[in-house]
Amino acid sequence: MVVVKMADGLGNQIFRYVCGYAVARERNEELALDIADYTNDTYRSFQMDYFALDKYKKISFPNKTIVGKALRRIARPIKYHVIHEQQEDLQVKKMRNVYLDGYYEDLRFYEKYSDDIRRQLKPAYKMNNNVLDAINYCKNNTTCGIHLRLGDRRFDSVEYFKNAVLFMKKAFPDIEFILFSNEIDEAINILKPLNIEYRVVDSFGKLSDIDSFFVLQSCRNQILSVGTYGIWAGILNDNSNKKVCVPKEVYNSVSYPCDWIKI
Repeated sequence: MVVVKMADGLGNQIFRYVCGYAVARERNEELALDIADYTNDTYRSFQMDYFALDKYKKISFPNKTIVGKALRRIARPIKYHVIHEQQEDLQVKKMRNVYLDGYYEDLRFYEKYSDDIRRQLKPAYKMNNNVLDAINYCKNNTTCGIHLRLGDRRFDSVEYFKNAVLFMKKAFPDIEFILFSNEIDEAINILKPLNIEYRVVDSFGKLSDIDSFFVLQSCRNQILSVGTYGIWAGILNDNSNKKVCVPKEVYNSVSYPCDWIKI
């Protein structure tokens, strides 16, 4: 069995799942997701159930009390061969179950099984009309989603967004911009100096975090800042002629597709 520790927000959850799925396929073993971190996380929740994933098990070590956390630290290495990211090779002998603990923001796990993974990362929940209308609009118009990640991890260079917007306008003179952010009011203030027209994603109606992800993904083009949420929205964008801009300061060839535009 291959077990993956699930933690953090949506984009990180996808990277962790993709790594676990790839390793499980390589080993021809069952995949399980350890969701214990979400039992006492009041800010983030486990969101992979919104996707049409292949069969997997959910497990949860005790995690709510000091005793439970201590037992978890003791029991986990007894039951599994624990692999911490960047500390050990993933090629472990098959006779032992493995436990993957890390971010694994590495598209090499995705590339070998990309068709299967893309099939699984389709929505598996009933979307309301606001979401469906937004997705339909973004797919059928010359749209560009601007994702401005703020909070604990941010990239708010006005110069970058200015140059990325100019690039998109040159490529698509009739392009329409749609703003996405985890802190929308601050994002609006950051973009004020650009003096550009755009609509905020919530203009389509009240959308959840997962709803907004699928709407951002459906935009025909994207301007991204930092964060795995935006990376996966760009990767899963099905437009064969899409243009995706990323800041060259944060770009790396492991976590980002090589054909994205570095600005």
